[in-house]
Amino acid sequence: MQSETSSPLSRRQLAAGAASLCCLASLPSHARGHAPSLAVGDFLMPAQGKDSALLTESQIRNGDTAIMCWPVSAQTHQPRMETPYNRLWVVRTQAGFRGYSVICQHAGCLVSDWDSKTHRLTCPCHGSVYDVEHDGAVVGGPAPLPLPFAAIAVVDGHLRLAGGFSAKVGGHASRAD
Repeated sequence: MQSETSSPLSRRQLAAGAASLCCLASLPSHARGHAPSLAVGDFLMPAQGKDSALLTESQIRNGDTAIMCWPVSAQTHQPRMETPYNRLWVVRTQAGFRGYSVICQHAGCLVSDWDSKTHRLTCPCHGSVYDVEHDGAVVGGPAPLPLPFAAIAVVDGHLRLAGGFSAKVGGHASRAD
């Protein structure tokens, strides 16, 4: 009687398996079942800082200021921090207040740099640059589509979400290099 034995995996098979796992881990969170969970009427809270004060109109004096924020449920008053896809850059543009996604449309990295002189957001991973005065248009780098944004309204001096994102957040993040 011959026993069944499995042959050892080749280096190529191991590398292919590891690459598959890496790609799966790098999928945008919405592709793994974690879509942004924003709601019209949500308040906004600066992501940086020690207090949980809600964002007011006076904190964004002009178009030179951008503040990274978390949405805060209007019903429970709890920040919606369950996924990084909820964070937004809140800016005042010529079109009014807008909240731009912090997730790059190229590889899903964090769009973390703000240039107050040009009114542009930049992803440091691969250099994608987005123009907030032109609906998040790509003006540099490899991102294939504009950065999604949500309208922001002023209600009793507080900034609140007035709609959902203009496009799928990180929906086109197809590269992880």
